Amino acid sequence: MRLIGEGGNALAIYPSIGCSKKTRINKYDYVTKLYKSTETAEEEYKIYSKLPEELNNKLYYNFCELCKIDSNIHSYVDKIVEDYDIKKINYNSLLNIKYIHGVTLYDYLKQFMTIKKFIHLLELMVIFHKDIIKMNELNFYHKDIFSQNVMINFKVDKLFLIDFGRSKYSKKKENIDINNFNKMLEDILDCGKKNNKIKYVIRSVKKIYSKIDIHFLKILLNNLI
Repeated sequence: MRLIGEGGNALAIYPSIGCSKKTRINKYDYVTKLYKSTETAEEEYKIYSKLPEELNNKLYYNFCELCKIDSNIHSYVDKIVEDYDIKKINYNSLLNIKYIHGVTLYDYLKQFMTIKKFIHLLELMVIFHKDIIKMNELNFYHKDIFSQNVMINFKVDKLFLIDFGRSKYSKKKENIDINNFNKMLEDILDCGKKNNKIKYVIRSVKKIYSKIDIHFLKILLNNLI
């Protein structure tokens, strides 16, 4: 059992820990989010449970359950809390969520990008952009899209959103998710510039189309392939 992430409101522990109610789950298929307050856990649970069915396996994996921690494994969690010097945890609010095996985009961008890897990442970004548009058309906004909240799952070769803590439904059209996508694309381009051949192509495309967005991405792809 290990801590795989810590945010302002929750910890992510893998493999998942036991739940004191309902059916046991396969712990290696799930990650546990352990919250710092019951209110935050309940709010995020509502978000997960209301996600449109059309987005299932596009941008996220279905939630499992919101429940209390199993008393048998209190000591294991206590040790994690102690080892990582975590100040506040509510043992009555955990959410077991399907685990996305892979790495965050943030970690992936630390690697040196070959042209082949870079092209493939851009292709995944085109699909990801379509998924975000679909999500927003359903009046659902993630509102926290950046490289640490995007996972690359190499098994299914896809980008997935994680951490829906700031998400909301809104009938009012917003551009925040697309704006954040564009910022993330800029981070990817910066990473690609470490490879001189990629840097040269990016510079060439910028002369044609200076705005960094989905159109730029597609022009860049055409010039790289």
